[in-house]
Amino acid sequence: MTTTTHTTLNAPRIWLGCLQDYNAGRLVGAWYDAVDLYNDEDLGTTEDVHEQGGFPAGDYCEEIWGLDHENMPVRGEMGLDEARKWGERYEELNDDDNWLVFCAWVRDGNAPSVSEFSDRYQGQWDSFRDYVEDAEEACGTFDGWPELAVRFFDWDSYADEMEQSYNIIDAPQGVWVFSH
Repeated sequence: MTTTTHTTLNAPRIWLGCLQDYNAGRLVGAWYDAVDLYNDEDLGTTEDVHEQGGFPAGDYCEEIWGLDHENMPVRGEMGLDEARKWGERYEELNDDDNWLVFCAWVRDGNAPSVSEFSDRYQGQWDSFRDYVEDAEEACGTFDGWPELAVRFFDWDSYADEMEQSYNIIDAPQGVWVFSH
């Protein structure tokens, strides 16, 4: 059985290994895309992990464990079922570019709900103030105001007040903005 590797950069992946072999000092296992694990229950079995790792499974090999992973919103080791759940969420999101944003959202303490994430995500901005200015312009807040009043409006104070209604997470460049 051969695993398929997604060509996406942000796909969640896990290195599954045999614990019995690991405890005996042998690294027997392979990298898997979490989506493949979710879509194919034959992947990640004891026999499959040994086959992918290039070693035959022994009678003593019973437990598979995720010893490493990448592009997942949690830290530490995990089991096969948890990896499959992250693969399911990745597939549900169906947006490789926003997967890392979703991971940051979950790491920030939010529920790992793709629908809630999709409802609340307002995009990536250079700053929260840029988001506020764009939103106010789009809804015409200052239409009809005198030019002088608009020019001297205190955007920094206004943005500080608006932060109470948003969840703002630092992005590699700028911020990710979520409504409450």
